[in-house]
Amino acid sequence: MTELSAGSRWVMDGNYTGSLPIRLPRADTVVWLDHPRHRCVRRVLWRTARSYGRQREGGPDGCPERFDLEFLRYIWNFRAQHQPKLVAALEEFGSHARLRRLATDQDGERLREDHAAL
Repeated sequence: MTELSAGSRWVMDGNYTGSLPIRLPRADTVVWLDHPRHRCVRRVLWRTARSYGRQREGGPDGCPERFDLEFLRYIWNFRAQHQPKLVAALEEFGSHARLRRLATDQDGERLREDHAAL
């Protein structure tokens, strides 16, 4: 992780808090997907229903789509159990970075448009 984030340009995804002290000090921008949990759960259920038993497009090889109650619980409880750790890490290690918080699909579209204009 240290070697990857030492480059001049990179993009990393994920909210694994263990690597945030490495990634955030080197980041110039943080994109936070902060959609409401009901939307996240609905989309996971829809994705699961559409691809159940098959590998979904863009999914990892050999991993057919399945119903995962533990993952749904993780999504449902994310704000209470995990978000405080992310906020604390942002404050401690990433306060210099530009924060782009995307709470709606329209926020994502605006970010795409801004990026295309660069």
